[in-house]
Amino acid sequence: MCKLFLFFLVFFAIGLTLAYHDKDQSHLERKNLPRLDYKQFRINRKFTKFCSNNTIAQTYLTKILSVIDVLQANSSYDSILQLQSANFITYLTNTTNQELLSNDCGTFIKGLKTATKADKTAQRVQQHLAAMIHKKIKQVAHNVTNGKGFHELDN
Repeated sequence: MCKLFLFFLVFFAIGLTLAYHDKDQSHLERKNLPRLDYKQFRINRKFTKFCSNNTIAQTYLTKILSVIDVLQANSSYDSILQLQSANFITYLTNTTNQELLSNDCGTFIKGLKTATKADKTAQRVQQHLAAMIHKKIKQVAHNVTNGKGFHELDN
C-alpha cells in the first residue's frame, strides 16, 4: 500500500512539474481577456481544427452535398429532409455560403449551426403539434364512449 501511495505521489509531482513549465499554453492566455473576448476566443478555438485545413473543409462540403443529392433523388428521403433539415440543406446548397467556407470558415460554421438549430426548433414544434393532434383524436373516442370501454378506438 505504501508503494502504491509513493508511486501516486511521484506521478502527481511529475504532473505538477510539467504543468508548471507549460505556462505559454493558449488556455492560460485566455484568462487575461475580457469576458466577451474570451467567448470569441472559445468560438474561434472550436473552429480551428476544421477551418485550419481548407482541403478537409472543401472535401466535407463536396461529400455532404453529394449525400444530399442522393437523398433528394429518393422521394421518401426527400420528404423527410424537407420536414427535418430544410434550413440545413438550404444553407449548404446556397452558393454564397459555399464560397463563405473558403473565405471565412468560422462564419460558415456559425451559419451552419444556426441553420441546424432552426431545424431542431422546427422539429420540436412539429412534435408538439403531432402530440396535440393525437390527443384530440383520442379525446373524440373518449367523448363518444363517455369514457366507458371501447379501448380499440383509442389507437
